[in-house]
Amino acid sequence: MTRARKVAFSMAALLLLLTIIGVVLSAVLLSPLDREVVVHWNLAGEPDRWGPAWTYPVLIAVLGLVLTAIAIGFAFLRMRGPVEVVDPEPIRLAPGEVAGWSRTVMASAAFYWAVGSAIVVTAAVAAVAIWATSGRAWPTVFLPVLLIVLLALTGGWRVSAGPRGLTVRGLFGLPVFRVRTADIAGVVAVGIQPMRDFGGWGIRGALGRDGHWRTGLIVRAGDAIQVTRRGGKRLVVTVDDAATAAAVLKAYLTP
Repeated sequence: MTRARKVAFSMAALLLLLTIIGVVLSAVLLSPLDREVVVHWNLAGEPDRWGPAWTYPVLIAVLGLVLTAIAIGFAFLRMRGPVEVVDPEPIRLAPGEVAGWSRTVMASAAFYWAVGSAIVVTAAVAAVAIWATSGRAWPTVFLPVLLIVLLALTGGWRVSAGPRGLTVRGLFGLPVFRVRTADIAGVVAVGIQPMRDFGGWGIRGALGRDGHWRTGLIVRAGDAIQVTRRGGKRLVVTVDDAATAAAVLKAYLTP
């Protein structure tokens, strides 16, 4: 069993334990469960609606089981093994010849699972909050909307390599990341595990083992192109056929 899978199962077990504790404590504190409790407040903060006491244990159980299911889902996602660093030879170009490379990469199932689950949970929480406060909590709707925008902007990338350097654009044209040829000190293909190397998916940042900052555009595990700037900072983009992209870029680097 991989380390990531062990962490996911451990998190699922912890969430399930907390759910059971929450249900038991709420049931004990609200005993007897056949009495009524406040389930809604008006704009003045005064209770204006009552409901059965078992409402709270049920809500805790549903939310806890949903989060536990999400954690278990991560545990069963297919994990690709690490790929060794590949330092390809530059593509040989004849005088006047130009080489270019381009590829579109879409997010992995794990990324959609994570962001989609977060959208569902935050939307449910926002709906309950708005209902319980008679609309006062309406700004909470911005959180799931923000996650939807995040999914649209980072769910896939168009990666291009050529004489001008490396360019990475979102599927809708934004955001854009660019490293010009003159700024490139080195480029290789590497193997990436999102949780291990960057702590997750999306636009990420992490310190490398050499102490230099790495910006990651991480949509899945596996091959990635890693461009090192002359100042030491790195841009890492997960994309298929990363070794070919690195070879194309190397053809234009100044020794």
